[in-house]
Amino acid sequence: MMGKPLGQLKVNDMTFAVQDADCSIFVGRVDVDTATTGGDLAIRNIPFPTAVTFEQIAGRKYSCVDCTKELFENSIFSPAVVFRNDYYIIRSIEFAIKDYSNGNLYVEFDLKAVITEPSQWMSVSGTILSECYPINRYRLLSGHAGPIPIRFAGFYLPLIGLPGISDGASCDEITSVFGLPDHQGGGLQTNFGIIPKWIRYTLPDCYLHFQFENDMATQVTIMSHSDPPCDINAMDYQPNAPKPPPVLD
Repeated sequence: MMGKPLGQLKVNDMTFAVQDADCSIFVGRVDVDTATTGGDLAIRNIPFPTAVTFEQIAGRKYSCVDCTKELFENSIFSPAVVFRNDYYIIRSIEFAIKDYSNGNLYVEFDLKAVITEPSQWMSVSGTILSECYPINRYRLLSGHAGPIPIRFAGFYLPLIGLPGISDGASCDEITSVFGLPDHQGGGLQTNFGIIPKWIRYTLPDCYLHFQFENDMATQVTIMSHSDPPCDINAMDYQPNAPKPPPVLD
């Protein structure tokens, strides 16, 4: 599969040519973005829960009769379609990765989705040859990657030059690797109820935020210096300044 990305999509009763396409995979979710003769169309959050590389999804497929009844790891990232800036929830889907080679991914799919306000159904089917873009250091440090389930930390943290941690890392394990955190918080909050325990580090290239449940890490988030957490004044940030003592927010 070589050459310029191409393909054809049928949206309801209209057929569009694919002019450009790219594909990404992050924490077990595949996204395909296309530019077509009928407008931009993106397929979001197709789940392959153990995958972080394109090689790991080659030849695989995802099928679901009713995605609204599936228990996804994070309901925010349930399968969806974005077409002409409208967001549709995918109800049923057949998504097959037919081939991966030479940095291109060939996919075939058939789905039905609905936009809830106003309620409107849409069907999309077709084939796409898409250029693949693996996640890299720049994207991770840009702060747009989102929370990373802790089982993936051993893969993604080394990409930004940090040590990996085990799938079931405890708070003690994390502090033994990264030292005492700069900030920590969570627990019962007056205005917000119970917030999961968290700790955060200020590192030379980013902020690193860990969240816990029963003292075991559940996710890690890499935050950009250009978009600091709300409790940090970006103007006061000095990467070479001595670290402050841990503070309970």
